[in-house]
Amino acid sequence: MREVYKTVYRLKSEGYMHALRNGLLLIGRAPDKKTEIELIEEYYWAIVRAYIAREVRSEYFIWWTKALELHIADLSTPGTLIIYTKAISKQVLLSPNHKLVFKKRETGKKAVGTLFSKLLPFVVKKSVGGVDFKVLSHEAALLDMLLLQNNGGVLDNYLVVKFLKKYQSVLQRSILGKLVELRYISSINRLREIAKAQGYEALYQDCVSIIRDEGAGCFLTSKK
Repeated sequence: MREVYKTVYRLKSEGYMHALRNGLLLIGRAPDKKTEIELIEEYYWAIVRAYIAREVRSEYFIWWTKALELHIADLSTPGTLIIYTKAISKQVLLSPNHKLVFKKRETGKKAVGTLFSKLLPFVVKKSVGGVDFKVLSHEAALLDMLLLQNNGGVLDNYLVVKFLKKYQSVLQRSILGKLVELRYISSINRLREIAKAQGYEALYQDCVSIIRDEGAGCFLTSKK
């Protein structure tokens, strides 16, 4: 171990190894005088993948806002990246500006199985910065995003509208229906309203039929 420590010290002093937080080492020569935050920004997705592999291996997927952003090729580094896991809930600080949140979610007291297992059929692989990640599918990421509200109780739909401009014509009604049976009745109602406002008639009609057939006719209206 003494020789190992000496080797690590030499590699670090010569700029071939950089110590990150939580025991992770970045191997390879990086430009001189890089700050911790700059290193995280430059190698963000490779670093995230390494932490995911260490903490949860393959039992994860990216959800929330970033899942939707990745589908529209927004590879920006989020301040907080939230990751669904099968059994782990913890936070990992990458830098003063970057945090990973591993979150285990349940479906509810009366439901059988975790939400993680129920969403697995709606997970796809996506290459980000040359690294493969598990991400919620287009339909699941969209409905998950539509669950989110700001503190005023009003949905900020800018990202949703931007996503729909690209994908509204290819969203699969069958998948949306299965997701609504799982938990997303309020989301499909919000999607119905957005589709109508944006003039996406086919998507609007799909939402109406899903609410009627898979959502037990639960038509909801937004609070003004």
